[in-house]
Amino acid sequence: MFTGPRGEVLNDNNFCKRQWKPVLESVNVPYRKPYTTRSTLISHWLEAGENPVVVAEFTGHDVATLYKHYAGSIRKRATPPDFLSLDPSPPTT
Repeated sequence: MFTGPRGEVLNDNNFCKRQWKPVLESVNVPYRKPYTTRSTLISHWLEAGENPVVVAEFTGHDVATLYKHYAGSIRKRATPPDFLSLDPSPPTT
């Protein structure tokens, strides 16, 4: 995501001092470790309805770990469809 002036990979300490802290300060967000964004991303993905299997693949977790550690912070709950009120006839073309 961030590279040095010559395109090289940044070390963690350099990144935090030169990029991370100034960005957080510029938007008045208290300091937090960059790793915190991982939890936020996973929770947002799940809350948005992304398939947990896909999220698990991207993050290197298994689905059980996602539910155990991240799903508790999800505010939006899925609403199952009302199958009794759906029109059973096939769509017309």
